[in-house]
Amino acid sequence: MTKEKTIKLDVFLCDIHIVVTGEPIKYLNNNNLRLYCADMKDEDLTKDCVGFVFQKGKSDYYTMIRPDASFAAIAHESVHLIGRIFRDRGQEADYNNDEIFAYYVGWLALEITKV
Repeated sequence: MTKEKTIKLDVFLCDIHIVVTGEPIKYLNNNNLRLYCADMKDEDLTKDCVGFVFQKGKSDYYTMIRPDASFAAIAHESVHLIGRIFRDRGQEADYNNDEIFAYYVGWLALEITKV
């Protein structure tokens, strides 16, 4: 079973697509998205893969998570995805003032758990 949700992140002018599925390759192929993560081998997407992120341009960001993913894995993928959004907008990491980054990582992790 696949569940999905799209969230508009207006402040960064992008959409975040959350996909919870045990069949990532099937989802990617059925939605013509495989080319956006073409650097990943099929076996890497299925064997021991709990989640991954990719993007379609700079306005559509995807996180794919297995239904049995731990909260640690969800947090891990949230960091990757929010990091991509920030980098694409020229926002470099500032470890002395990381409150905004931490807020969005926590927010996204919570949104993923809702799906």
